[in-house]
Amino acid sequence: LVRMEVNGSKITKKASYKIRYNGADTSVSAISVESKTDSKINFLFKKGKTVYRGSIGLNATSGTINLTKVCTLDVKSVNINGKTTDLSSFTHQGMGYHKGKLYVPLWAGSSKQNQSVIAVYNINSNTSGTITSDPNLSFRITSGSFNFFEIESCDISSSDGRLYFNTNRSSSCDGLLAFKNYAVKV
Repeated sequence: LVRMEVNGSKITKKASYKIRYNGADTSVSAISVESKTDSKINFLFKKGKTVYRGSIGLNATSGTINLTKVCTLDVKSVNINGKTTDLSSFTHQGMGYHKGKLYVPLWAGSSKQNQSVIAVYNINSNTSGTITSDPNLSFRITSGSFNFFEIESCDISSSDGRLYFNTNRSSSCDGLLAFKNYAVKV
């Protein structure tokens, strides 16, 4: 894991960390800050359907983040607009975390290239086992403008609650976008 600082058009490497699970180096597909204290930063990590926790000193410029397993995400029974949907064939993407909710983009893949879902899970310090999505918060996003529309990751703005996401699209117009008129309570 590498921490970068962006200042205008200048990007500077500030720190790098090893990520380990059960004593072995591992890779992850998503990371989000869960919380900070005066001395450390606590992260949620995701690899496929599995969610982990790890932390590092707030000002550490190197070190190891040891992961502990939190839970497994159930993607076979995601409630979208009142209908239970099996998303096990969808590709797992990144994630965003905001106030006890984990936002997980899933992409339909080559069969429906313009379709993504953001599955929303409730997560807290006691979460364990396999968890199902919140029955009222997951939603499908389909682009009528682009025949290839893949949401890679998302996050919630802490200032206004807007849902931002980055996407690959079928033209050179990949982007970092926000949903109009969609916000969670901040």
